[in-house]
Amino acid sequence: MNKYIIYSLFATALMNISCNKFLEVDPPKTEVAAESAFSDEKTATATVGGLYTSMNNYNNQFASGLMTIVLSSLADDYNSAFTSYDEYKYNKLSPATSYLDRLWSQPYSYINHSNKIIEGVEASALSSTVKAQLSAEARFTRVFNYFYLSNLFNKVPLITDTKDLDGNNQKVRPPGRSSMRSWWMI
Repeated sequence: MNKYIIYSLFATALMNISCNKFLEVDPPKTEVAAESAFSDEKTATATVGGLYTSMNNYNNQFASGLMTIVLSSLADDYNSAFTSYDEYKYNKLSPATSYLDRLWSQPYSYINHSNKIIEGVEASALSSTVKAQLSAEARFTRVFNYFYLSNLFNKVPLITDTKDLDGNNQKVRPPGRSSMRSWWMI
């Protein structure tokens, strides 16, 4: 019995010593840590390039073909052998409609990525010229996504930062042409 108690104490001590190193995870080798993404011009420019790549990286997604197919189906300009577009063709959309979730969620993931870039560039020590260029590119990408979201869904949550997601969900662009001009200035 004493032997089991000694083995148990030894095993517990060994686990407590080895757990700390076992739980430490190295940063991924294929990604840049958020703290160093804007440490110099090269990585900051690559971060913005990553936004463009993610928008064009998927086959038949929001910014890479899906919009063309869906909107053409709605206008009777596109006939597909796939029945997944029939709901668009016959204007019978429901919350369970194929691809509708991508038309909503993917632009918001790009908007979030743009907001992170804008915040990271503003907080960085980059030159003012590089800051202006990268911030303008991220702002354009954000407005590009809002343009399509508002045309598809009308009133959409206006998210302009990454800090207050609950508060951001309450910010909605009012409908109407007169307010659109000021809204695009975000």
